[in-house]
Amino acid sequence: MKDKSKWLYVFLPHSLIILTAILCYSNSFNVPFHYDDRKVILSDYKLRDLHNLYDIVFSNPTRGLSSLSFALNYYINRFNPFGYHLVNLFFHIINGILVYLISYNLIFKTHKVSFLASLFFVAHPINVESVTYISSRSGVMSTTFFLLSMIFFIKFLKYSRSVVPSRGKLFFSYLASIIFFLLSIGSKETGATLPFILILYESCFSTTRRNRPLGLLLTGSLPAGRQVKTRFYFPFFVIIGALMVLRRYFYGTLGNPTFNRNYYVNILTQINVSTEYIRLLFFPINLNIDHDFPLTTGINFKTLLSLVTILLIFYLAFKFFKTFKEISFSILWFFIALSPTSIIPLEDVLSERWLYLPSVGFSIFLSLFIYKILMGTSRLSKILIVITPALIVLCFSLATYYRNHVWQDGLTLWSDAVKKSPEKARPHNNLGAEYLDIDKTENGFVEFKKAVMLEPGYIDANLNLGAVYGKKWNFDKAFFYTKRALALDPKNHIAFNNLGNIYEATGKGNLAVEAYKKAIKIMPDYGSAHFNLGITFRDLKMPAEAEREFKKAIELDPEIAGNHIELGLLYIEAGRTQPAFNEFKKALELDSKNAGVLNNLGIIYGMNKNYEDAEQMFKKALKAVPSHINAGINLAQIYIQISEYDNAIVVLKNTLKFAPDFYEIYNMLGKAYQLKGAKDEAIKNFKTSLRLNPEDKKAELALKELE
Repeated sequence: MKDKSKWLYVFLPHSLIILTAILCYSNSFNVPFHYDDRKVILSDYKLRDLHNLYDIVFSNPTRGLSSLSFALNYYINRFNPFGYHLVNLFFHIINGILVYLISYNLIFKTHKVSFLASLFFVAHPINVESVTYISSRSGVMSTTFFLLSMIFFIKFLKYSRSVVPSRGKLFFSYLASIIFFLLSIGSKETGATLPFILILYESCFSTTRRNRPLGLLLTGSLPAGRQVKTRFYFPFFVIIGALMVLRRYFYGTLGNPTFNRNYYVNILTQINVSTEYIRLLFFPINLNIDHDFPLTTGINFKTLLSLVTILLIFYLAFKFFKTFKEISFSILWFFIALSPTSIIPLEDVLSERWLYLPSVGFSIFLSLFIYKILMGTSRLSKILIVITPALIVLCFSLATYYRNHVWQDGLTLWSDAVKKSPEKARPHNNLGAEYLDIDKTENGFVEFKKAVMLEPGYIDANLNLGAVYGKKWNFDKAFFYTKRALALDPKNHIAFNNLGNIYEATGKGNLAVEAYKKAIKIMPDYGSAHFNLGITFRDLKMPAEAEREFKKAIELDPEIAGNHIELGLLYIEAGRTQPAFNEFKKALELDSKNAGVLNNLGIIYGMNKNYEDAEQMFKKALKAVPSHINAGINLAQIYIQISEYDNAIVVLKNTLKFAPDFYEIYNMLGKAYQLKGAKDEAIKNFKTSLRLNPEDKKAELALKELE
């Protein structure tokens, strides 16, 4: 009987929670890196060396633990998003199980309600942004440690009320709670709300009134001789104080160091945002990675209505405090967990990922509400109490699965955002960047122009628009938008890099060098600037300096094939074939179908008279890019070297399809026919070569020999 109970109340619910989460997120494992992932993960070079633990943790000191987790991901599977998503989902599943354990062991003592709360949490589509958006792991991790700290603290409270409390259990549970709290705020600052949630819990569910701080506030009474043991919470608040000092020390502010908003405007706006959050939780439609929520600069009807709604919710929470504590607890959990992003002005007004921890309170509330409404002894009640939650979980799960589909690539994600926030500049800019990544320059150009029109001071959009004008060879406009971005942010390393690109393209090499050096001075680990500086040094005939910059670019970005290719080409120019060969091999490991690399390796094999390998490399290059002219010519040259003239002729004729006016191909055809003994065909092709290029001395000499 005990084994059956354990299976029914432990293994079965846990298994269903895990299965639900996996099914909901089964299409998320190959979702690529998006938006902030590039800054937080892809461009953070400190994450690529686990020996630099100090730099990894303190490069983002208030989220050092999440940075460390990204470094471990990189160590295991580099930039394969599968591993990153696996870790995110793992933490989400753990959180689902912890919600079940907290709901049952600490609050309800009812398996059905607890299980339902957990299913609502893992399946709710509002959490997609937290789980699928890789860099949002900080909030998911923080919640894991938050819930673990809560469990151990409540165990500590229970042990402390024992008739003969165990010192070992007391010490271990309290220490574990403190450690997990440190891990929570070390993952994300929102973990700092934990002591307030603990006070709320003790106020709601303490078996004695002496330890009910909030209860005292609500009832206004305190039994004689009873004192609130606030010393239990003192270390938590000391840690929060240390976190605030640390953040102010590193960033100079508690909020966004590059952003500021009037507190009055922020509070009014967040009143409206709070009701929108509640709407999104109950009716998760029109989910959006980049909501366009208007600022509220003065009191209006909408704000008054939102304020009345919030006050009514608080009234109900306090009204139910004695008779239905679980409802009060879940409501106040939501608002407490939401408070950091509501009080501190942040650049984004509303973000779905900020609802991850608050959604725990919502999930508990919704499960309680459904069971209280539908609980009954009638046949209909018994049917509805099963069907209704099942339908909600099914709807949530399908919505989550569909939402993950929107995240499948940057184009679908930002197209969705542009559709839902058409008057916001950032979605247009980011959609434009996605178009550039797939070489749809004109589409990107349209989006960047729209972004700049909506927000002329948007730095990224100005930079991107300038870069596109550069691709269009309209350097005057490229220079204008790049300089505008620099005027807005004089220390923008990307702007200096782009300025260098303009100077390089217009033949102003020395000015390009200055611009790239300024970019590197601002951001020493900026790989693109080192790479571009190497290109410019090579063009200025400064091979030693070019080699130094290419090597630095490789040190910073070893997995970019282009870095190895350019260094290899530099070595080829210097006649250093072996180091060039090594770089091309590394590039081929990173990009196995790069026709240019395959062609270069074939050239080196040919120079070393390794004709068999050279032939294979040129064939692979042509398979990757059939129109690769140089690979076709080089393969024909190999066939001529090994006296396979018919093969050379076939390859050259095929190459002519892609370059019918290239005289060198006719020259080589003439040579192949000459060596084969087909004099008339040889003369015909040499004459065609001379017609296309009267300066072709090789064809002229060959004709003299033949005639």
